[in-house]
Amino acid sequence: MASGPGEGLKMLNPIELLALQNVSLTKAKKSILSEINLSIRTGERIAIIGPNGAGKSSLLRVLAQSSPFMGQR
Repeated sequence: MASGPGEGLKMLNPIELLALQNVSLTKAKKSILSEINLSIRTGERIAIIGPNGAGKSSLLRVLAQSSPFMGQR
């Protein structure tokens, strides 16, 4: 029986790959992101979903460090 990538593996001590704490982003006096907290650990899969204009691309720009923001990365 075939298994997918990572199937059957158990992470004993997942490593935090990325963390955001209280991140906010404002553009043209409009709040785009407000006090976002995010933690991604090894072995986790995430999806960023939401309606148009919800801030998905802005969040990805913050993660890529191509957009200035307030908070901790």
